[in-house]
Amino acid sequence: MDANDTNALNSSLGQFEATLVKSKIEIKPLTLERLLLAIDRSNQDPTAIALSSAIAARTGAKVTVMLAEDGGGTSGGRDSVIETVGRLKERGADAEAAASVTQGLPHQQILAAREACGAQLIVVPAPYARDINVLGDESLSSTIDALLAESRTPMLVVRHPHDEIASCLKEVVIAATLHANEAIEPARWALRLMDREGQVTLLAVADSDTITEAASLLGAAVDPEALGEEALKRAEQRSIGALQSALQQRASAENLNTVVDVRAGKPATVIAAFADQRSCLVCIGRSKDRSSPSWHHLVDVLLNAHHPVLVT
Repeated sequence: MDANDTNALNSSLGQFEATLVKSKIEIKPLTLERLLLAIDRSNQDPTAIALSSAIAARTGAKVTVMLAEDGGGTSGGRDSVIETVGRLKERGADAEAAASVTQGLPHQQILAAREACGAQLIVVPAPYARDINVLGDESLSSTIDALLAESRTPMLVVRHPHDEIASCLKEVVIAATLHANEAIEPARWALRLMDREGQVTLLAVADSDTITEAASLLGAAVDPEALGEEALKRAEQRSIGALQSALQQRASAENLNTVVDVRAGKPATVIAAFADQRSCLVCIGRSKDRSSPSWHHLVDVLLNAHHPVLVT
């Protein structure tokens, strides 16, 4: 049997084993009634505004706009908010300015505004209050770090300027890596935000670095073939079996297009490269434990991203 036949066989076996998963996952429909857009007057603002408008058009959600500034609000900041509300209305969105929040650090102002308007989603540029070319992939900014740590509200993080932002909803990627259960909420958001004529891609990445570390510790006690790329992909296919089944059932019921793609490598790098090859939105879950590998994986994904990333 040549290499191509072996790869095809392993892929088929992985898909078959995934269908045997006994655990069940239910992906319930999601309603989005209001989102909070936190502009920052950076070069990411136009993309964040366009994406908020596209989501509002897709879901019927109302957009509340605010700007968080160190030391409280300024007249210039308020003017920027009012201007943004006007731009959203020109795009057909139902938009309003948030009540002024003048106390606390920027992330505290954003959280206070979210609480006041009852938003189920925060759209925010990252790094906050800095152009992307200033910090690049070195930092998300202290404001984004604090929002990730202190808020459980889903966040749509806009990392780079994009011209055709509406096309990001034509393919929505669910990053299901490390813990498939953390991808249930991302799957709900992906199905809600995707263009009805587009597709949802379930992208699972077997972490080859973890396997390499285990192999170096166990040495001869491990069968090298059990740690090969195809074996890793089969194991990953099994781990997402219940999620894949639930996603395909929902998609079938709503006549939506879904694709499953299983790869091996360093997850953050693979996800970034995958997304860079297309115009898309990536949805990813987060752990409550900031010391966990999945938390660090999330931060790596955000730092590497050139595309918008929705963190649930």
